[in-house]
Amino acid sequence: MFVWFLFGICVGSFLNVIIYRFDTSIFFGKSICPKCKSKIRWYDLIPILSFFVLGGKCRSCKAKISLRYPFVELLCGLLAMICVYKFFFTLKAFVVFLFLCCLVAIFFVDIDKMIIPDSLILFLIFLAVIFTFIFDDVDIISRCIGFFSVSSFMLALNFFVKESFGFGDIKLIALCGYILGFQNILLTFFISLITASLFSIFLIITKKKSLKDYIPFGPHICFGVALSFFCGIDIINWYLFL
Repeated sequence: MFVWFLFGICVGSFLNVIIYRFDTSIFFGKSICPKCKSKIRWYDLIPILSFFVLGGKCRSCKAKISLRYPFVELLCGLLAMICVYKFFFTLKAFVVFLFLCCLVAIFFVDIDKMIIPDSLILFLIFLAVIFTFIFDDVDIISRCIGFFSVSSFMLALNFFVKESFGFGDIKLIALCGYILGFQNILLTFFISLITASLFSIFLIITKKKSLKDYIPFGPHICFGVALSFFCGIDIINWYLFL
């Protein structure tokens, strides 16, 4: 289990690179300080540990390092452990972990840039194909209905209320609908609307946003998808019991 945690935080470190440099070169660029542009040494790139050794500051210019970096690494480490706990040491655990990591990347890129990169959407398509063959608990009919149901509604709403949802959001929820199936994607959309509404109200009350401003919806979809994937059946059964 601990080995998977280490694997997870290393993947989280790579995700930080994707989030920061998704619109540039990911594999060939050098890690530099955003403030002073000095090259970051390899021993300052150790996941989680380096952040605390450096006191959360750049070694060269002492600029503060965002808490997001160790947070993403720790989150991916915990997600790796959750996947192993639920699916044991199987291919399913690895595929689900990749799926969740893709959601984490989309979550933070959308927050930063208000965009969901097509490269991550393409990776989700690849994962969706794999899900079809290794997860037989969701039948193909449910997957197809899940693909079109919520995404079609979001697309149609755009014709009546201009720019209600971004096309990246629509593509994201369509693919996640295929992966999760009909019932869970409806739950995902419901959770997304609730969290987005509460977050918007908070931003308006604190005067960080106005009613005319846009907020990224992708992060709320990602949160709803993750929650529905692991707890969807329990949440639906609890609701029906009420």
